[in-house]
Amino acid sequence: MRNCCFKPSNVRSLWFGNVILVLLLSFVCHRAGLIVQAAETTTNEASTKPGSGNPRIAVIGGGIGGTSATHFLRKSLGSSAVIDLYEPNVIGGRVGTINIDGRDYESGGSIIHPDNKYMVNFREEFGFKKSEGGNSLLSFYNGKEFVFTESKWAVVTLLRMLWRYGMDCFKIFSLVKSMLSSFSRIYQLQDNGETFNTPSELLDAMEKDTFVRWAHTPVQSVLHDLGYSDRFIDEFVSVAARVNYGQSTNITAFAGMVSVAGVMPGLWAVQGGNKQIPQALLKSSGAMWHHARVNTIKKTTGEETKFEVTATAPQTNQELTAEYDMVVVATPLTPGVGSNIEFQGFAPAISPFSGWYQRTVATFIHGQPNPEAFGKKPGDYLPDVLTTCNVSQKIRSLSENFQVDITEDNKNVDAVYKVFSSEQLTDERMNSLFVSRKSSKAIDWLAYPHYTENDDLPSFVLSDGVFYINGIEWAASAMEMSVIGARNCALLATKHWQHAKGIPSETQEIKTEVKREL
Repeated sequence: MRNCCFKPSNVRSLWFGNVILVLLLSFVCHRAGLIVQAAETTTNEASTKPGSGNPRIAVIGGGIGGTSATHFLRKSLGSSAVIDLYEPNVIGGRVGTINIDGRDYESGGSIIHPDNKYMVNFREEFGFKKSEGGNSLLSFYNGKEFVFTESKWAVVTLLRMLWRYGMDCFKIFSLVKSMLSSFSRIYQLQDNGETFNTPSELLDAMEKDTFVRWAHTPVQSVLHDLGYSDRFIDEFVSVAARVNYGQSTNITAFAGMVSVAGVMPGLWAVQGGNKQIPQALLKSSGAMWHHARVNTIKKTTGEETKFEVTATAPQTNQELTAEYDMVVVATPLTPGVGSNIEFQGFAPAISPFSGWYQRTVATFIHGQPNPEAFGKKPGDYLPDVLTTCNVSQKIRSLSENFQVDITEDNKNVDAVYKVFSSEQLTDERMNSLFVSRKSSKAIDWLAYPHYTENDDLPSFVLSDGVFYINGIEWAASAMEMSVIGARNCALLATKHWQHAKGIPSETQEIKTEVKREL
């Protein structure tokens, strides 16, 4: 299930191991003085005029959550709906790539679990190929020694796991399987049109009481109560939490178990880059992409409640104000993360949410790692290093990275390594970790929430007609979680529109289906 930001793309298992946004064809047009780029040039501009009778929806944020929201909104509201997406940067958000010496590498959300139904369906729907990365081996390093190292022989790996962790390694697979079975209930519920006003309601629908309790209990406490050993928690579970979320085993159990699921067998990525999925979702929806940052959302009242969105184009500082029937927010509203949207005219007021986001620095280094930095001899083989605690180098992991277009022909090119840390690596630190290096680039960002047992789970409904996808990532941050939140918000928006216009939901679904078939 785990598919969130910053998982090393080559980590397939701790057990054993043509859709591009066509910039040359995009055009710049002026609408109310703002430069806009069209995701699909066939958008019906006439339908944007007030009084057209068609629903008008603004989606704020162009990551996997926002773009999948446009996809689901188009399916539920039909071709007559006007959907505008606001994103000041690139489409994809925390799902992106970085170029190192002419080759692209996943820089954000980099792996997808085989049970992630929506991401699997998107890949199949848009015709993308699957990539399963390279075949480097893994190890756990506790700052003094390697406590576990994967073997190229599956039987040897199995024996090493049993010797180190006993039956806990079997028990965790059973627990993850049970969790994923409960998690999968959400797909049928959403296919049936079920909606949830809060993430807690949604978690309860997956597994009554358990998942909500896990969202407010440290993973180490839950696993202790289930009989897991300290060694297993401090090493196996710690590695998963540190690599996926940059946190310790004090992380909440739901997020912690998502991170453990993210080191299970069968993980994959999209050949050519996962960012192609949000790009394809936006294109298929026909939504209009406004290359602009939203400043304010103002509620206006008259015969009907409307929402006035004001945004600014970063390149020109030109401003647009447009009116909508509904708004879907797909960007964090937590202070310090960057959206800084001001909500005006709402009662009760919509205020920033509490909590903070975890800083993660991903440094991509084209070079040769230094085995001596981890107590090995010069020239020794160094497997991918996943640390169980804050080692002297203050890194979470050092792992070989593979380009997004990896094939049998190019998988043996000079290696690029990805190092996760909580702060920027100095030249001195990089020199200690690498014998030689040709180049390096770093991405420093607030990647995902910092999970504690006292966290609130923000509502999906900020106000009547205003919906918030990112509340779900306070349960766990992952691509699939964002898509689930997006579909829930699209269903909520559809029901809101049907209620406002007195449209029976069954009738609306039939009309939409007929339009799609035609």
